[in-house]
Amino acid sequence: MELLLNIAASVLGALLDFPYFDLPFIGRPLDAMTASTAVLVRWMSGRVVASGLSECERPTATITLFEAQGSPACRRVRECLDVLDLDVLVYPCPAPSILSYFEEMRSFMRFIVGGSSGYNAAGCGASAASRYAEAAATAAAAASNGSPTSDSTGRRLRALPVLVDGSTTICGADQICCYLWNEYGATATAPLNYRIAQRLDEVALLRLLPSLLRPLPRHGLVLLPSRQPAEPLILWGYESSPFVMRVREALCTLQLPHLAIHVPMGSAAKRQAFIGQNKGLLSAARRAAPQMNGAPMIQVPALLDPNQPQRGLLLESMEIVRYLYATYAEGAAAAKRGE
Repeated sequence: MELLLNIAASVLGALLDFPYFDLPFIGRPLDAMTASTAVLVRWMSGRVVASGLSECERPTATITLFEAQGSPACRRVRECLDVLDLDVLVYPCPAPSILSYFEEMRSFMRFIVGGSSGYNAAGCGASAASRYAEAAATAAAAASNGSPTSDSTGRRLRALPVLVDGSTTICGADQICCYLWNEYGATATAPLNYRIAQRLDEVALLRLLPSLLRPLPRHGLVLLPSRQPAEPLILWGYESSPFVMRVREALCTLQLPHLAIHVPMGSAAKRQAFIGQNKGLLSAARRAAPQMNGAPMIQVPALLDPNQPQRGLLLESMEIVRYLYATYAEGAAAAKRGE
C-alpha cells in the first residue's frame, strides 16, 4: 500500500509540476483566464465595501489571521475582511505536500456530502511543516479551550482559519465571519455580490470551484523552502482581483507574513492615503481617473518590502512574484521564480 501511495504521489507531483502556465503563447493567457474565472464564479465578492461602515466600530489593534490560500474556508474570511474594510496581519500556513493538500480537500468533500457544516466550523489543516503551524495550533487550542490540535498519530487536526483580535481568538470560518460582522459591521449592510457568494457556498462544487481553477502547488497550496523576513511585507489589494491573487499565492507558497491592507471599492480613506504616499509612481491614467463609490482609483496589487527599502513600491503582479521568489525562495524553489 505504501508503495502504491508513493507511486501515486510521484505521478501526481509530475503532473502538477508541469509548467502549464509557462507554455509559449498560451501559458500567460491561461494563467490570467483561470485567475479571472476564479474571481467571477464568486461574483467578485469582496470588491465593494459594506454600506454604513462609518457608523460601526473599528479595530483598536492589528487583527492577525492564520490561513491558507487554497482553502475555501479561508477565502470566505478574506472576503468578509474586504467587505468590512478591515486590514489584517497574515501568517500563511500552506500544506507540506500536494497529497496533504488533497487530503484536506477530500475531508472537505466528505463533510459536504455528509450534509455537515463541520468543515466551515473547523476550517482546514495547519500543517506541522509550515513555518507558522505551531503558532496557529496554539491559537486554535486557545479558541477551543485547550482541546488537542493533533490526533494520536501526531497529524495536525483541521484548525485554519484562525483569527486573533486582541485577547479574542476564533477558529473556523463561520465563527470568524459572525464575530467580525458583530464587532465591526453590526449596523452595516453587505453588498449584493457578497450576499450572493454566501448563498453559492451552499453548493459544494461552487464553493470548491475557485480552488479547482488554481490547482498547482505554486498557487499557494504547497510550501516551498524560503527565508523568513525580519519584518512582515505590506500588500495593498482586495480579494476579487486576479492580479492580487497571483501575489497572495506567492506569499503563501513562500510562507511570507504580510500586512494585507484591503482597499476595495468604497475604501475612500485608505485609497486616498495610498495615492498621497505613492502618487508619483502611478500612471497618468490612474491619477486622472474619476472617483468611484466616493473613492479614487488606485493600482493593485502594490507591495512594499520594509526589509528591502531600496526597492521601493512594486506595482505589477508578475514583477512582484518574480521579486518574491528571487529574494526569499531557497534552493530549487529559487530557480522556479514563480513563473
